Amino acid sequence: MEVTPVFAAFIITLMFIALFFTILYKVKQVRTRRDVLKAYYRSIYHMCLGALMITFAIVQLSLFKGIAVYIICAILIIYGAFIVYQFNIRRKYFKNNLPIEEEAYRKMETKKYKKK
Repeated sequence: MEVTPVFAAFIITLMFIALFFTILYKVKQVRTRRDVLKAYYRSIYHMCLGALMITFAIVQLSLFKGIAVYIICAILIIYGAFIVYQFNIRRKYFKNNLPIEEEAYRKMETKKYKKK
């Protein structure tokens, strides 16, 4: 099966986009101090990492042929899809808890400034 240059460029572009968002959300996770927001960013980071694994496996399938490549890429695609699925569930859970943490954080900040 011959891979068209347009398809290869599209998949590699998706891979770089996934890499960009992986780095972006890892930096956001490290820089925030709020626990629920940190867990929310961590779940998005893992989803982007799973998407990066899937696109990497597709690129490898388009470049190389052989039974070992097919097996390893199948494992990467299945594991990447599992990561995206699991961390999407966690992202939804933490997204629902963000307003609760925001309210608690706002109350804590107002108490801190009233003491001064």
